[in-house]
Amino acid sequence: MDERGRRRHGGLNQLACPAVHPLVHAALVACVLAFGSAIEVLPEVKLDGLIRSKFQGKVAAVTGGASGIGLSLARRCLRSGMKVVLSDGNPDLIDKASLQLKQENLEGFCTLRADVRDPDDMASVLRCCQENFGRVDIFFNNAGVIGEPDKGVLDTPLESWKWILDTNVVGLINGMQTFVPYMEKQGFETHIVNTASGAGLYSQHRATMGPYVSSKHCAVVLTQAMKVELAQRNSSVTPHLLCPSVVATPLVPNSRFYLSNIRALDNELDPISKQFDERLNQDGMTPDMVADLVLQAVVEDRFLIMTHPEITEKRITSRYHELKQSLSEQPNTGY
Repeated sequence: MDERGRRRHGGLNQLACPAVHPLVHAALVACVLAFGSAIEVLPEVKLDGLIRSKFQGKVAAVTGGASGIGLSLARRCLRSGMKVVLSDGNPDLIDKASLQLKQENLEGFCTLRADVRDPDDMASVLRCCQENFGRVDIFFNNAGVIGEPDKGVLDTPLESWKWILDTNVVGLINGMQTFVPYMEKQGFETHIVNTASGAGLYSQHRATMGPYVSSKHCAVVLTQAMKVELAQRNSSVTPHLLCPSVVATPLVPNSRFYLSNIRALDNELDPISKQFDERLNQDGMTPDMVADLVLQAVVEDRFLIMTHPEITEKRITSRYHELKQSLSEQPNTGY
């Protein structure tokens, strides 16, 4: 593997290698976070200059791009001189996002409705990139739903389970299997960013939202597996894993919109969902800041993108101690 390959797939990214024992993996990550990061959040002007120097005139595709983190990623790319294909499953949000970007005097983008659960829809997103811009340089595999915040593993209906897993897991797989082969065939350096969650890195710590957290753990593992596969063949595609925590987005009402297409729902959010939505939007990081952190990580070829390192450190350290304690309670089998 050449130096670019080692830098792309190596460094701290080796912490994600499945060959590393999970306890060692957790401890190493905790130690890295505990000692602090030498990487600083770049000022707006400097970051914009770095993005432009690497990606100006190139092409990004975004799923779940009509609101929240996805829309901020699209906006950041457009402001840095990129072309963007913005897709989303909600046509009303697509129209709203398109108008908003035009009002900000941003151009060089096209939009389409696409359901990430449908491989044919993902093929349409890729075709839109090819027909309008002729290439793909960054694919933000971003679409996701939160499920039903008031329910847990035992009381979430199977139809909701299927919807959550089909969106947050199968949707990512559809994106990966559609875009990665094409991006590799292009023969030049490209990037894929899978959006998971901080919740996919640590133990479940609430009595509800088990289906969502389960799907995000799966999203983390499948992205790590993709990373190993790409490294093994020295791929030109650089993988990245976004694990945000509390971010101010309309994730809860947007998810309810999609859920309402599956079964009849009351118009009003239940108290737990309402409380969770309020917490996200009162205490959360802005999606524009998340987008900046993502693009900084892409420019710096970093695999893991943890937007809330202090919260993440606390919770993965807690998980490490939980696993370590459980390990000490096991019979000594000699294996």
